[in-house]
This record gives sequence, structure tokens and C-alpha cells, in this order.
Amino acid sequence: MARNGSRKTTSRVERDRPTARTTRQDQPLAALTRAADTMVRAGSDVQQHIAQSTGLLQQEAARKLRLATNPGEFFAVQAAFMLAGWQQSVECSSIVAQAWRDAMGTRPSTQ
Repeated sequence: MARNGSRKTTSRVERDRPTARTTRQDQPLAALTRAADTMVRAGSDVQQHIAQSTGLLQQEAARKLRLATNPGEFFAVQAAFMLAGWQQSVECSSIVAQAWRDAMGTRPSTQ
């Protein structure tokens, strides 16, 4: 009778160790995961930068609107509002028109 020589046993460590084939298959997945994480972080950074820039542009446009004294300045301020990301261009135009009327001391006639 053979002393345990006829039976081949594998240790638990050998069974749990990934094979070279499995490791090669996981490498592209890991690289893809890292690339996706990097893209998400970069996208978040870009969104944060845009939000900060938009806020600064809006503040500057509002400041210029308060200081504007002639039609050319008001048109420049209106353009600045639109560049600052104000999607409500009708609201922007009405704000500029109201500021101009206030500066000139005129009110629109309502008939």
C-alpha cells in the first residue's frame, strides 16, 4: 500500500491562488476601472472650475450693470450676462432694460 502517494492533494493556498490566465484577464479590467475613475475625477474638476468661473463672471456682470451709464455699457453688460451662463436671456434683457430705464428716469408707456 502506498503512503498517500497515490492521491494527489492540493493545499488550500494553491487552490486560492489566481492562475496566470485569470491575472491576465483581470489586468484590462483593472486598467479600464482606473481610467474610468480618472475620467470621473477629471469631469468633476472641470464642472467645479466652470461653476466657479461662471459665478465670478456673473458677479462681474452685476457689478458692471450697477456702474453702467450709457447704452453701449448696458449692451456690453448684457453680453457679459449671457457669457456668464445666464440661460434666461429674456430675464437678462429685461434686467438690463429696467436698469437702463432707471438710469434714464424713464418708464415704458402702458397703453
